[in-house]
Amino acid sequence: MSNTILILGGDGYYGWPLAMKIAAKYPAQKVLIVDNEWRRNTVKDLGFQSLIPIASPDARIAAFTRIHKQANLHYINMDVNSPHLEELIANEKPYTIFHLAQQCSAAYSMKGIEEALFTVNNNEQGNMRLIWAVRKHVPDAHLIKLGSFGEYAQGGIDIAEGYFLPEHKGKVATQPMPFPPRIK
Repeated sequence: MSNTILILGGDGYYGWPLAMKIAAKYPAQKVLIVDNEWRRNTVKDLGFQSLIPIASPDARIAAFTRIHKQANLHYINMDVNSPHLEELIANEKPYTIFHLAQQCSAAYSMKGIEEALFTVNNNEQGNMRLIWAVRKHVPDAHLIKLGSFGEYAQGGIDIAEGYFLPEHKGKVATQPMPFPPRIK
């Protein structure tokens, strides 16, 4: 195995901060982000935009390199559901793989039959391609898989559905908020 840490879905909400944290903490390691930018493109295609502008992966990496004075963070635009995933794993031989490359929006998956089928096919096919590639090329690698379970898992309380007034650190929201997030 090499000194590569692979972060599948590394352009996302969890993936990008994780990639920066690991790259900053382990400057001798190659941190390779793989993402097909599906989330960015789908948000745009649905007529939405992020509340906070999100720079391109190249701009993000350039900023990271400038701030941290190290060039160990890399990016590949690739779909983990393609056969190229196996080629990548065979070539890079990562010793740790974080798998965050899934369609994680419950609201999107419930939008319609095509969105539901896309979610199931995308998520399961990506999992299977990854597992088989790891088994074949780097069976001793560490594989950490994250999905949306963390957002919807129970932490000792009932999970709100619809609208509710969240409370955090003694403050209660003044307006009801949707849960889970909805796509219109």
